[in-house]
Amino acid sequence: MASIRLKNITKRWGDFVAVDNQSLDIEDQEFLVLLGPSGCGKTTTMRMIAGLEEPTEGEVWIGDRMVNDELPKDRDVAMVFQNYGLYPHMSVFDNIAYPLKIRKSAPKARIPELVRKAADRVELLQFLERRPRELSGGQRQRVALARAIVREPQAFLMDEPLSNLDAKLRVTMRAELKHLSHELQITTVYVTHDQIEAMTLADRIGVMNDGRIRQLGTPDEIYNDPANIFVADFIGSPSMNLIQGAVDRNCFVTAGGQQLTETPASDLDRAVLGVRAEDIAVVRLGSTDVDARVYAAENTGENVVLTLQLGEQRITCKEDRYLKFSINERIGLRFDSSKTYLFEPDSGARIRQ
Repeated sequence: MASIRLKNITKRWGDFVAVDNQSLDIEDQEFLVLLGPSGCGKTTTMRMIAGLEEPTEGEVWIGDRMVNDELPKDRDVAMVFQNYGLYPHMSVFDNIAYPLKIRKSAPKARIPELVRKAADRVELLQFLERRPRELSGGQRQRVALARAIVREPQAFLMDEPLSNLDAKLRVTMRAELKHLSHELQITTVYVTHDQIEAMTLADRIGVMNDGRIRQLGTPDEIYNDPANIFVADFIGSPSMNLIQGAVDRNCFVTAGGQQLTETPASDLDRAVLGVRAEDIAVVRLGSTDVDARVYAAENTGENVVLTLQLGEQRITCKEDRYLKFSINERIGLRFDSSKTYLFEPDSGARIRQ
């Protein structure tokens, strides 16, 4: 087990910059998730840690070793991929045992014991004689996890390992990964574009875009205290409402002239108000100065998600699943000023109150 440190890492291919002068400290035994859209640099960052890509500039440290010049096999990290990477002609037992045999990292007599121990951790003992084609997607992913676990590496590197699974299996595998992380206490770097995976698994999340981490923090910090519009918009389902307007005499006013909420900010000709769907309350029409028209109402089972026409903009809010709303119905809204955020519209930076 070891900490991981990236010092001013840059990766270029010609004029394209995949990772841009990024530094990052990952603590020993920490579960860090790199989250972001396709092409943001998260997988390239992980591949540089693994040694599968060479940094154009900067240093990669694992523990007290700078590993820039070390081959992947010498870095003592184990990778779990999106596509499982299993050998179809080998049994589950042989797939799990393969790293021990190829690296000769354990006495031959101990390999069956180590394989069974790893298989037991992911509940695969009864499948050791099967081939990968005889397993479900979730079972194949557990084989890949067991193959990583059996080595007892200094760090796990996981590249979107659940993205090929259906929705129900992803929920099950998230719980298994969470439990394994707690049990094994091995430093883990996990790459995903799925914000639910990031929020449920991570000790800390690094939200990436355009080759840089735009915010690094705990799931609570990322969700409740976004540093900029990108993070605010990327995290949350539905994503945060971002309403164009201005601040006039300590009140946020939409482009259409509706006064939404008080704000301690000074007067601003242009600003963006951020508010999450669950923080907008539907109230009796006429009881507040804010009203909107119901554009769509979607019953998710857990709640009703309303898409509302607020002047020229559309916003979303969540309400009790037992309430009924009609298309084009006008409803009143109340915004809680303690649960809103202000952003600078050009840079996207947060305007702190």
